[in-house]
Amino acid sequence: MNGAILLIIGLGIGIGIGLVIGALRINAERGKVALLEKQIEEFRAEENRLTSLNEQLKAVTSGMSALSTQAQEAELKRTRAEGEIRTQIENMKLGNENLLRETTKLAGALSNSQTRGK
Repeated sequence: MNGAILLIIGLGIGIGIGLVIGALRINAERGKVALLEKQIEEFRAEENRLTSLNEQLKAVTSGMSALSTQAQEAELKRTRAEGEIRTQIENMKLGNENLLRETTKLAGALSNSQTRGK
């Protein structure tokens, strides 16, 4: 009878220890699950941040492309305007040279008394 009592006591202690170990394992698993859920949440937040950053980067890139295109167009306009100004300056130079030449001829003619009388 003592053997049966000891067996029942041992069985009770074994069940108790098993329940305690099971509860500890469940708590440990719950902790792991909570940690994994937290990591998943952090990864999602990081993914959202990166997505937002990529969208902002695309906007900046398209803005830079537009500015680059505008800069190229402005450079072409500047080059054309510079060419036109050079042409105008050259024409003015030729006009001034012609004016100077004619003025010199006229001054010479006016200073020559024979030419004045004619």
